[in-house]
Amino acid sequence: MNSDLWPLLAIAVATSTGVLGLRAVFREHFPLGWAGLLGYGYCLGTLLAVLLLWLTGLAAGHWQPGVTLILLGLLGLVFGGLGGGFFRRPLLPVRLSTALPSSGWKRGATATLIAALLLVTLLPLLQTLKMPLYPWDAWAAWAVKAKAWFGTNQPLSFVPIGDWLNQPSAVVYTNYAQDYPGLLPSIQLWSVMGMSEWQDGLAKIPWLACLVALLLAVYGGLRAQGGGIWLAALGVYFMASLPLLATHVVLAGYADLWIGTFLLLTMIALHRGFRDEDFKTLALGLLMALVMPFFKREGAIWCGLILAFLPLAWPGPGGQSARLWLRPPLLALGAVLAVLLAVLTWQGPQSLVWSLPFLGTFALGCGFDTWVWGLHLFSLDNWHLLWFGVPVTLLAGLTGLRHHPGVFFLSAFLGVGLGVVFLFFSCTDYWQFAISGTALDRILLQLAPLAIYQGLTLFRVEQGR
Repeated sequence: MNSDLWPLLAIAVATSTGVLGLRAVFREHFPLGWAGLLGYGYCLGTLLAVLLLWLTGLAAGHWQPGVTLILLGLLGLVFGGLGGGFFRRPLLPVRLSTALPSSGWKRGATATLIAALLLVTLLPLLQTLKMPLYPWDAWAAWAVKAKAWFGTNQPLSFVPIGDWLNQPSAVVYTNYAQDYPGLLPSIQLWSVMGMSEWQDGLAKIPWLACLVALLLAVYGGLRAQGGGIWLAALGVYFMASLPLLATHVVLAGYADLWIGTFLLLTMIALHRGFRDEDFKTLALGLLMALVMPFFKREGAIWCGLILAFLPLAWPGPGGQSARLWLRPPLLALGAVLAVLLAVLTWQGPQSLVWSLPFLGTFALGCGFDTWVWGLHLFSLDNWHLLWFGVPVTLLAGLTGLRHHPGVFFLSAFLGVGLGVVFLFFSCTDYWQFAISGTALDRILLQLAPLAIYQGLTLFRVEQGR
């Protein structure tokens, strides 16, 4: 086999195993349709591949990509057997005869959107394959581990530079970001492990696959809500055409796209699970949430918020909606943020120190700059008009739609998430990173897919009223 085909083979086997695993759990009906099944299947299959890669590598003392691929395929066969066999039903519950909308303008608009989607997906593919590993953190932090593991063919340890200097060893490495979680470089390693040499272009394929999984989940989520093909295609195009998101695919190497994808997959599954009171879908969403801290530290923030929201989002006694349960804590959080901002403004910058487990220590103090926030949210070309529309959709989702607690749940989480971003970049010493906009835009990218999906869900509910 041509070793350059390994990334495609790795994606295909991982996705098939993930899809078969989901079919084994959900049996005949996956709540997010065939598109959601593919999107979630890729993510779960990739996690299983990384787990098997490390188990076989640690057991043998060196990487065994062929053994890992065979075990992953066998696991898929087991899932297929548990799910009821391969011959009695297709792998994907989709009919090839699915038609475009019957309305003339909707048919034309949907066809145009599909063509545009193919264009905005194929162009990043060509650019990704030709571009080197360019972004700073990509080659200085994340890819260092993947390249070291690939070059030595061993599961090496990375330690702080002080420990490395005191006890230099051929099996111990270091870099300035040695404490970064190892999931992302492990995914990158899995994508190239069967190749004869490291190639930057092919090592970035997982980011494009992550984008496709995100788009499939969005399509499946909107269709599961009863949205038409044209609305789902429009939502997917909104997502795929977001400038900063496309940049993180072409100039791949950062973890923010992955966190944004897993965060949205979490919220889509929880939204659907709460609506149907389906434990399996809720468990799927919770699994997506628990993975996020293994990508990057910010993932622990979103995971913690999701765990805090879970007991509040379930309908209370007498069928009370999540709206009634969430309003008091949200108002209390808003009051705390307002008081904190006022105190920090009065006392000046870096007046207090705040230490959080796993996240580190932050010097508290107001550094809010209206010009910086306005520039990066509303003026530069990173977001199109996204942040002009978010306040409107948030207000509508939090104040209206009394009989749609699911929309309120998405809106409340998005509002709290944006409040946390504002707190860190205006009320701690992280305000210095907001000036350049790089760190600010990257963490906003983690919430941007959810912001788009929340607006589309709101539109779908209003359309159906």
